[in-house]
Amino acid sequence: MSIKLICFPYAGGSSSLYVRWKQKLPGQIEVVPVELAGRGSRGGEPFYETFDNLIDDIYPFVKNHVKDGTYALFGFSMGSLIAFEIYRRLVKEGMHLPEHMFLIGREAPNTDIFRVNHLDDHDFIEEIYSYDGMPKELYENKEVLSYFLPILRADFGIHETYVYSGELEKINCNLTVWYGRDDKSVIRENILKWEDFAGSEVEIIELTGGHFFMGLHESVVHNKITCLLTNQVSVY
Repeated sequence: MSIKLICFPYAGGSSSLYVRWKQKLPGQIEVVPVELAGRGSRGGEPFYETFDNLIDDIYPFVKNHVKDGTYALFGFSMGSLIAFEIYRRLVKEGMHLPEHMFLIGREAPNTDIFRVNHLDDHDFIEEIYSYDGMPKELYENKEVLSYFLPILRADFGIHETYVYSGELEKINCNLTVWYGRDDKSVIRENILKWEDFAGSEVEIIELTGGHFFMGLHESVVHNKITCLLTNQVSVY
């Protein structure tokens, strides 16, 4: 049996993060990277003005992929919040639920996140880098960074102004949350608050590293996804 893994990027990221996963995960798992406006193959499109605009834009794409068959949702940092809001929209429209949700490096939706978008460009970049919120390769390449700065600004802008509304809603599928032990952009207690949203089984996993710890533990993350979505036995 095959299952689709719908993947959402972090702030400033694009679908390219997940394209190579198609070769790294087993054939039973169909990786479906979601591209946001303003980057990658959608680079000519305007940035989102609000987080709701983002969800409105990508929801039809996701809905088309999940209307038939089984699927799971995966989000990295801001992508975790996207996955959560897409889940809420799917529930609202009466769509069948995902088999699993995988979330990395993002505090629960009803918590206050670290805000930096009010800073000038220099301090904005330095602050993000200081808490490991930016890959070193990007920080050190000023030419590439100048290209990504507007994308980062736009994404941080809508991410930081997001407000969780409504009563606390349970996620009625199994939930796996990872975070980096040295991630200065999150507070552990706020990560643990994902348990409040759990309507089924939840596992919160701490790994060594900062915000981009997945670079150190990608094989561990892939193995966990594979085991949970294909019912194999984990070796970790």
